[in-house]
Formats: sequence, C-alpha cells, structure tokens
Amino acid sequence: MATSLDQNDPGKQCSVLNCPICLEKMTLPKRLPCLHTFCEPCIQSYVQLKSNVGEEDKNRFLCPICRMEVTLPNIPPAEWAKKLPINHLIMRLLESDSTDSQNSKELHCDPCKYASEKNKAKFRCRDCKECFCEQCLTYLHKRKRDHNTHTVTEITENTPVEPLEMDEMCPDHVDKVLEVYCFDHRSLCCSICFATNHRRCDVVKTLDEMATDEEEDLDIEEFISKFEDAEQRTEKMIKDKRDNIKQLSVDKEEILQSVANNLSEIKLHLDTLHDEFRKSTEKTFSIAEHNQEFDVECAIGFQKTLAGCKRLTNAVRMHGSRKQLFVTMEKSRLAIEKHFSRLQSAIKFPESDIQYALEMEDEFDAVLEWSKLATLDMQSENNSLMDMKRTLCQLGYLNNHNIFQYKFPVSNTFLQESPLFHFQGAIWKIMCHGQNGDLKIFLHCLGDVEKDQSDWSFEMTTDIMVVNSTDRTKDVVKRIATTFCKSKASLGKRYFMDWSLLNSTDSGYVSNGMMEIRVKFI
Repeated sequence: MATSLDQNDPGKQCSVLNCPICLEKMTLPKRLPCLHTFCEPCIQSYVQLKSNVGEEDKNRFLCPICRMEVTLPNIPPAEWAKKLPINHLIMRLLESDSTDSQNSKELHCDPCKYASEKNKAKFRCRDCKECFCEQCLTYLHKRKRDHNTHTVTEITENTPVEPLEMDEMCPDHVDKVLEVYCFDHRSLCCSICFATNHRRCDVVKTLDEMATDEEEDLDIEEFISKFEDAEQRTEKMIKDKRDNIKQLSVDKEEILQSVANNLSEIKLHLDTLHDEFRKSTEKTFSIAEHNQEFDVECAIGFQKTLAGCKRLTNAVRMHGSRKQLFVTMEKSRLAIEKHFSRLQSAIKFPESDIQYALEMEDEFDAVLEWSKLATLDMQSENNSLMDMKRTLCQLGYLNNHNIFQYKFPVSNTFLQESPLFHFQGAIWKIMCHGQNGDLKIFLHCLGDVEKDQSDWSFEMTTDIMVVNSTDRTKDVVKRIATTFCKSKASLGKRYFMDWSLLNSTDSGYVSNGMMEIRVKFI
C-alpha cells in the first residue's frame, strides 16, 4: 500500500509538502536563502504586502517562519518571486506523494515537466537520474556527446519505482552540484569547493561512496530523536517565557501597590516622586513584556524550523535514497546552526526567570531631599538557551570548538606572527620563531579592543599543533589550559619542538618552505 507523506503530521501541523502560508499543497515551491519553502503566489503576495508597509522596508523583508532578513533584488516587486530558485527536492516529493496517493507507478518525462508539460516517460537514464519520453530522449539526451556512454533502460509496467534521488546544487556555485563531503569541516562540497578549500583535508568522501559505504552509519532514529529533544527544549523555553510575561504583570502590580502603601501619608513632593516612579515602572515593564514577546516569536520561528527539518528528514527517509538522506541531514544541520545563531543574537532576555526586587528608602525624615523612590533589580537563573545549545551540539548542528590555522615561513632567526583572528569576543594571534635549536610557539590575546581595556580575562583551553602533512598521526600537539588576562596575555611553549626534527628530510612538517600551525579552542 502506498504511504502518504502526510501520515506523520496529524492534527493541524503542516506536512513538509504544505505551504506554511496557505497551508495547502505547494504548486510551485520556491526557496528562500534560509531554505524555507513557499508557494510562489504566496511568497509573492507576502513580499508585496511587506514592501508596501513603509519606505525603509521596501528592499527587504523577514522570512515568515524564521524571521531571517532577506534582501530583495533591484527588480519590480511583482517579478521578484519568479527569480527565486525552485526547490526541486520538494517538487520531487510532491510528485512522489501524488504517485502514492493515486497508487500508480506511472512516471513522467522530467524535461517535459520543466516545460510545464505532462508526458508519460518511456525511458530512464541511470547516470542522469532522469526519465524521458521518446522525443526528449532522441532530441535532448542522445545529442549530447557525454551522454553516449550513459545507461538508458526502457520503462515497463514491471519497472520498479526507485527511491527519490537527485543532484543538489552547491549554494556557493550555482552551476555545480554537490559531489563530496569533507569530514574535517563537516561540509558538503562541489568540485570547485573541494579544489579551492578542501584539497588538503584528511577525510573526504564522495557522496556516492557515502551512499554505498555500509560502515557509515546513518542513524536516522537517533537523528529524529534528537530533533524531538531540541523541539521539547524549545517548547519549554517558550512556556517559561510566556509564564514570565504573566508574572511580570503580577510583579508590576505588587510593586506599585507596595509603593502606594508606603506613600499614603507623604505630602505633595512625595506624591510627585510617586507619579514619576509609576511612569518609569510602566515603561520598564512595557519594554520587558515587549522583549519577552519578541523572544517568544523568535523561539516559535526556531521551533517551526526544527519541525520542518524533522518532517523533511522523515519524508526523505521514507522516499529517498541513502545518499539523499545523508545530504538532507547535513543541509538540515547547516540550516539549524544558522537559525540557532540568529536566535541567540536576537533574544533580548536569554534567561527566562526574570524578577524585579523593590528597594524602598529608609530615611523618611529626609524625604524632601530624595531624588528617587526605588530601584528595580532584574534577577535571572534560567539557562534554557544553553540547554538548547548543548542539545544542538550533540545533534551536530553547532561546533563545541573552534579552529584557527595559519602557515608560517620556516625561519630560525626572525619572529613570525599570524594575522589577527577573533574568538569569544577577543582578538588573538599566533607567534612563533626558532631559537637555540628549538621551535617556540605562543598564543597571544589582545583582549577586546572595541571595549574598555581596563580589566579583561578569558579562561581558555587550547590545543596548539604543528601539522604533519604526510602523516597526521605525527602531529605535534601541546595543550594549554589557563587564564589569559591583561597582565598575562601571551602563553605558550618555549620548547615546543626540536628544530632539527622540524627541518629533517621528509619529516612532513615543512611543505614548500612553510609549516602549518593550528590552534583549537576547546
């Protein structure tokens, strides 16, 4: 029996094939840069509505789901949605769902579908992963030189419907497809990405190898389970913030009533101060409520993103190949990592339990000299965002470390310094040189030059390593676990490595007169 893609979405939740705006099955799915997909008419209407709000908002809008800012191209608004890329994966899933619902194995010509025509396919190319009618096979496929060696089979009633699999386009090079996966950087790459950024990476496999490698475990059950865990933590954060919004109103009334009771016997000047305090308190809580409501909106958007990624993964799991499932999982990780970074930067109050404590003045005799009635002290103890971050790290969406690397010219006479780089709000650089037969390496912290430099410190655990280009098991690694502060900004190893070993023939530590040094912040 055919299985609908909607079966895992009971209730009012949209399936992965439904437009989040109109809640109906997508007709022409168009994808935003944040990877959220909508019907072309729906996103076009949404953009035109937002562009008419005000002068300053005409060139940008926020994604209806994750609130990511999208910049409009310099074309008439009525034509903008047509320029958005089609989400071909959703198109294929829609076709698969339609085929399942009709309990039919009829396949249609892919080139004809791109031309908005619907013709029955009679042939399938295993190399192109596309189906063709007789006319398209003859005049489109066979007339390309590279296609002469492709394997083309005839489609009959007994031809099995193969799992969904299609080439995914590289987000950085639009005319190239994703072909390999770099384990060192956890990155999907096209041929250009691989040639420019990953040639020296240690573990790189093609997607076809990933799909056929039985030892590569695609633990989809654990993957979906961690999605659900992240959803639950997001739901908890939303509930905490909603409860805190209600409590803010209660706290406001209690504080104002307490002040009113203490001021009941005070004369005109105290009444004036009371009125000023009332206005400032109303403003403080109004801002706090607004910020909390904004936090809830951001968290809801992130929750929808998690739910969408989970539904898409489930859909591909049911109808896709292992290769497509792996690509979808990695793309989901990248999208969730970006969305969570925006959630962290957007939330005004990361902690949920916000309270205000009232402190009354004791010296009533000096009431005429008072300049204020009381102060509000915000207190918080909840770390819901950090709980979510730990969950996402386990899921593989966020790195729990950061690596900086630089190549230094080999010299035993002059001090070498790397360019400046940023981490944890501070500016850092690597310094190394050879002296007395030893290679010396130091990590130097400049603090945060954009802020007050009177006092700063960073507790940091780092691994400093000299990379062996021929055998990575021979990397020389030294660990530093200490506090960097203004008085102790430079720390490292005076005797990091013997200079003769570094320069020995075929040692692997020097390539083209350069040595590579990496710093891994843990």
